[in-house]
Amino acid sequence: MPQEVTRQQVRRQVGLFLLAFGFLLALLGAKPEWFALSLAPTTVGFLQLLTFLVGLGFMAFGLYLRLLAAWETNGELPVRADLGMRIAVTGYILVVIAALADILGLGSHPNPYEAYFGPWQYTGMLIGLGMMVIGYVAAWPWHRWTRRGDRRGGNGA
Repeated sequence: MPQEVTRQQVRRQVGLFLLAFGFLLALLGAKPEWFALSLAPTTVGFLQLLTFLVGLGFMAFGLYLRLLAAWETNGELPVRADLGMRIAVTGYILVVIAALADILGLGSHPNPYEAYFGPWQYTGMLIGLGMMVIGYVAAWPWHRWTRRGDRRGGNGA
């Protein structure tokens, strides 16, 4: 039993670290001018998109580890949590495809060799991010916060 508690603590800590690191990377990719690292102040570049997507990937994996720790299972999630994680991962894939649409040859920009980030890419990324949020909200173990003597320290009344 003590080994299981240690595993859950490690998952929580590593998940939190990956979440924070991914947030910083995603923020760096989204707003490089805040860090005085903008190479192209008027357009969105490939490196900027890639940094944002890698940061979002770290955030997604960190949230997955936090989710495993919150359910306190040995890697097997309940059906609701598994379905929520699948929706979240599908959302992440949609974000990647939407962000890199022109580079992958799926976009409508005439020059596929330059990163173009227009209204269609933006809309696709918002839909994918929305799917990620819905998936994580569906997968989270809300029952742990609604029982008597929950984490808020109340008496459940």
